[in-house]
This record gives sequence, structure tokens and C-alpha cells, in this order.
Amino acid sequence: MKLDKAALEGLLAAVHAAVVAERDTLTLLDQELGDGDLGLSMGNGLGAALEYVRGADASDSASELLTQAGFEMAEKAPSTMGTLVSIGIVRAGKAIKGKEELDAETALGMLKAAAEGIAARGKAKRGEKTILDALYPAIEASEKAIAAGADLAAAGAAAAAGAEAGVEETKKLKSTYGKAAVFGESSIGKRDPGATAAAIILAGAAKWCAEAGSPR
Repeated sequence: MKLDKAALEGLLAAVHAAVVAERDTLTLLDQELGDGDLGLSMGNGLGAALEYVRGADASDSASELLTQAGFEMAEKAPSTMGTLVSIGIVRAGKAIKGKEELDAETALGMLKAAAEGIAARGKAKRGEKTILDALYPAIEASEKAIAAGADLAAAGAAAAAGAEAGVEETKKLKSTYGKAAVFGESSIGKRDPGATAAAIILAGAAKWCAEAGSPR
């Protein structure tokens, strides 16, 4: 699949639609362990990223488009999670510099770059009940699928499944990072909102990959 404006627009549209469809779920989860604005901020931020790409010059490279889309999200969703996800988008954009085709390996590189950027900016690590507890299992599942010969659609599905499994595992964890840390032991048994947002994003991306189709 060609990695261009049309592909990025389709991808971001699918991700945005997935988040909007689950906006109430994110809001309810965030009311339990945060400020309660996660559904709104994710919807607004990803919507801003999508609108930027839609209105951008088709001659811009995919790297330039996605990187700037991340900056647009940061401006429209100045919350903690909005900042982290926007950094992930920016890092993913930088990871595809010079790339012309979107295949399974390229998508995995984008996911890895996003996770690394989020971890660095948030100064968090796996096991602290954050978005990373969905992203790292997604990466591992995608790597395993690609090693077995998966194409973009199959690798995307594996990543989404890995993220969802990671979200379920966050129920066993105690929040130790950010505002959720104040809930301490009472956070055990609840899905992490940030990890849930990541799983929803990856589910939307996987759906688009499956519908768009691509050679490996």
C-alpha cells in the first residue's frame, strides 16, 4: 500500500471513528481514575489531527503530514493523555521518513517509535498501569505475527488483540503514575483509561488495515 496522504487520512479517520464510538466508555473509566475528560480530549485531539491531514497539501510527504498532525493534536488536546498520544503520533511520523510503502514492518516501526516517545515523555515504564501496558503487548504480538509471515492486516489484528490483552492485565495493577496514583489500592480491579484508549486506537487502525488491504 502506498504511504501517502490518502492512506494517512483513511487511517486517522478510522482511529478517530473508533475513539468517538467509545467516548463514553473512556469518560467513565477516566472518572474512576482521573479527571473524566479522556473521551472528549481524545476525540477532539484525533479529530484535529485528521482535519489537518485532510486539508494539507498532497505533495507533502507522509512523514511531514503525520508529524504535523501530531502537533495539531497537542494543541487541541492539551491534557496529559492528549500530550502523550500526540507525541506518539509525532514519533511515528518521524519513523516513516523516507518510507513510501505501508507494510507490516513499517507499521510496527511506527508503533515502536510511538511507544518509545510516550515512555520517554511520560517517564514511565511497563507495569505502572499506563498506556504503555497496552502498547508493549501490542508490539510483541505484532512482532510475533510478522515473524510468522503476517501481512499488514494480520499484524494489525495481532497488535489490537495484544493491546486488549494488555488492558485486561492492568486490572491486576495498582496505579503508581500520574493523577491515578492517588487512588492507590482502590485502582486495582479497574482497567487503566490510557491503556484502554490505546487499545481502542489500535482496534480502529486494525479495522482500517483489514479493509484497505496490503501486501506484506
